[in-house]
Amino acid sequence: MGLLGKRRGKVAKGVGQPAASGSNLIGGSLSKDDHYYIEEAFGMQGTTAPSGDGMEGSGGTTTTYSTPTGNYKAHTFISSGTFVVTKAPTGASYDAEFLVQGGGGGSKTEGSGNRNAGSGAGGLIYGPAGSLSIASYSITVGAGGNEANGANSVLMIGGPTGQTALGGGMGGANDSAPNCVGAPGGCGGGGWWASPGAHGSATQPGSPPGLSGITNLGYDGSPGNGSPEYGGAGGGTGGVAPGQGTNKGPGTPNVYRFGPTNAQTYGAGGSASDYPDTNRNANGTSNSGDGASGYGQGGSGIVIIRYKT
Repeated sequence: MGLLGKRRGKVAKGVGQPAASGSNLIGGSLSKDDHYYIEEAFGMQGTTAPSGDGMEGSGGTTTTYSTPTGNYKAHTFISSGTFVVTKAPTGASYDAEFLVQGGGGGSKTEGSGNRNAGSGAGGLIYGPAGSLSIASYSITVGAGGNEANGANSVLMIGGPTGQTALGGGMGGANDSAPNCVGAPGGCGGGGWWASPGAHGSATQPGSPPGLSGITNLGYDGSPGNGSPEYGGAGGGTGGVAPGQGTNKGPGTPNVYRFGPTNAQTYGAGGSASDYPDTNRNANGTSNSGDGASGYGQGGSGIVIIRYKT
């Protein structure tokens, strides 16, 4: 039986090939890959998968980066498509991780005199995908809302309904109900004015995840108020909107796409415009899942899958 890997130094007799005649020692030390295979063979706790033997897939746009725990490849989908697993070794070291961000909400309608609350961000799901078999996995990237809630983003793993990030809720507009009320969504939309001007509730946390160990995020928008800021801000994936105007719910940073040195933030709520002259109208950033500010369209969603190579 041949040697496993390259060896250096000296180890106790009985490991590897016999030493030269008359010696009680043999040369050799196990490489990192050797340790991995021995751990797997004897049921020991594995650490890092051997380089070059990881999972392989195709689809979307790809990036690679290194971390202290290994080398990663990420597949990013900014529009709907298919992720194809072409190589699927077994073992926890080869498990994938995913992120699904829903489309951000847009304002219900264009309010007169800048009467537009902030809209809610799309909901966010991320975490371990577990072991993915060789197969094709459908991906839907939700559009941002245009006078509507944002659309859902879906990664079809972990059950018949997949992993769904719900679209964000519309922000309220004008003084009269029901348009002044923020809509529920992945993150809730803000309400306009105080009568009634109720906020929209976040529905993402109640969405069945279908996988264990994942993070499922969405927060409420803010209700409307009286002067000086009439419009509630939209909820974000990082927290509730704490108030009116620019007090929007924050987004959530994540490193799956580009690695630990370049975290990206997903799912911030939108700011409200203010009667009569404060125009904060702005679309949510594309592929961020951000809610619209004032009167605008929500940002489209995104789906990311990463794994060790």
